[in-house]
Amino acid sequence: MFRIGHLGDCNDLTLLAALSGCEMGLRLAGVKLAGSGVQAAMDYFSSHAAVVPLRKAA
Repeated sequence: MFRIGHLGDCNDLTLLAALSGCEMGLRLAGVKLAGSGVQAAMDYFSSHAAVVPLRKAA
């Protein structure tokens, strides 16, 4: 188990990039994975769209 940390700016695309890098590194190291965490995250994000409020133009 490990924690993916950030410095405040995080969204679904940056999280997918971090997960992709971790998954690729594990596969390159020869770790057998049961499935794809990246695919699971993409499935989750696509079915739970975040509502982002629009801001007024300056």
